[in-house]
Amino acid sequence: MWLLAVGIAIAIIAWLAVLLWSGWVRPLRRLRDQVLALSRGEWNRLLLSEPLPGELWTVLLRLEGLRRALLDRLRSSTELNLQLEGEVARRSADLARRNAELTHALHKLQLAREELVRSERMAAVGSVVASLTSEINNPIGSMVSLVAPLKEAHAELSQSLATLGDPDSDPVAERQRALTLLDEQREMLALLLRGGRRTRDVVRAMRGYVSTGSQQPSVVALWPLLSDLYHLFAERLRPRVLCLLGDVPVEAALHPPGPELPPVEVLILRSELSILLSRWLLRTLPRLGPDHRSRLRIGPGPANGPSSLVTLSMEDDGPPLARAELQSWNEHIAAAQPSFAAQVHSQSADCRADGMTTELCLTLPCATAARLLGPDPALLGHAE
Repeated sequence: MWLLAVGIAIAIIAWLAVLLWSGWVRPLRRLRDQVLALSRGEWNRLLLSEPLPGELWTVLLRLEGLRRALLDRLRSSTELNLQLEGEVARRSADLARRNAELTHALHKLQLAREELVRSERMAAVGSVVASLTSEINNPIGSMVSLVAPLKEAHAELSQSLATLGDPDSDPVAERQRALTLLDEQREMLALLLRGGRRTRDVVRAMRGYVSTGSQQPSVVALWPLLSDLYHLFAERLRPRVLCLLGDVPVEAALHPPGPELPPVEVLILRSELSILLSRWLLRTLPRLGPDHRSRLRIGPGPANGPSSLVTLSMEDDGPPLARAELQSWNEHIAAAQPSFAAQVHSQSADCRADGMTTELCLTLPCATAARLLGPDPALLGHAE
């Protein structure tokens, strides 16, 4: 009897175990696997399809709702990412197109600026060459006009010398006439020699405007260059030179450069400096009368700059420049973009103790930082 009871009890326990396994343990294990799958991002995997007992079913329904909501959000995020990627690609293409347009516009602007600088330089060279042409034409015209009178004087002298041996002529009168003709020829030859020297000086000074095509600076002797330019474009001006290089200031005449002036060589593009100074002298000369003063002042560079710089100032006490002309000068210098710093200042004579009103200030690099080399007359030559 007791065996039957034990068998029934074992059967009931087995049935309860099977019921517990199929109704609770197995679904819970499957639910755990589903939750782990969700935690790994497997949102497309369905949860349990069969119902769970009690509160487990409620939990399952809530997890399923959460899975579907997250899946919808994921799909929306994917679509939004695709839209954003398309918008980014469109914007990138638009930016690339605009960048190409800006690059093209910048290239055209650069070409226009170079053309403007070239035009400014050609205009400056044109004005200087026009002045140099007149400087060459004047002595050559004088020389040509002297050839015919010199030829006639030579023929008269030959005739006078031929008549000296004639017994019918007056030897004293013919000798006096011959001496007079010799004096005339001597004067005409002196004028021819002066015109030839003037032409030689102009041609020699024109070397300052010749460019070899190289944009590399060269060593230029400063005093011969300034002397030639003043002799060509401002012959009636006799500026005083105030040199502040060294311990003791030195004041001397510019033409001819005296031995007391310390030799100064600068490292520049020679044509740029010659053209700028020539235009300045061409515009300065009409402003100055015989009572006005002009001065060249050279000294160390700016206090906060390197020691290898020197400052050259061309000053006068003429009428101050009008505001428009002053602005035009500074705009011209900025457009030309020389290889050295340059600026024009103009103010009333009462603003300065020395009475100077207008100044062209240049900051030039010295040939050597340690010492100033002697000038080389072969660079531009000396005007006589």
